[in-house]
Amino acid sequence: MANGLQILVVDDNEALNETLCLMLDIMGHRATAARTGAQALINARVRAPDVVLMDIGLPDQSGFDACRVLRGLPALARTYFIAHSGHNDPERIAAAYAAGFQDYLVKPVSLDTLERRLASIERADR
Repeated sequence: MANGLQILVVDDNEALNETLCLMLDIMGHRATAARTGAQALINARVRAPDVVLMDIGLPDQSGFDACRVLRGLPALARTYFIAHSGHNDPERIAAAYAAGFQDYLVKPVSLDTLERRLASIERADR
């Protein structure tokens, strides 16, 4: 990973958020954290991420709604959106794709799986 990706991690679980950001940084990426949809919007406007890794259950709005709002930002037109959820039911997965997510990972995601997904995004020249 030459330059890594700019990744916005959105999860209301502070410990998980911090751990994911630390691990992504160790992998060679540049991770920033947000704990709400509103914080994600602010962070995304300051620095448009290459990837948004977002929990579906946020305290201020659903991850589906937050994804729709972020997708509406012209600066995020090339951003890759990954839903990150503790639920694996087909209805929720379908709703995530309908909201604009391009991928869906079930918690806890292994670091190996996450690293492979991010490497494929990097190769696609995001």
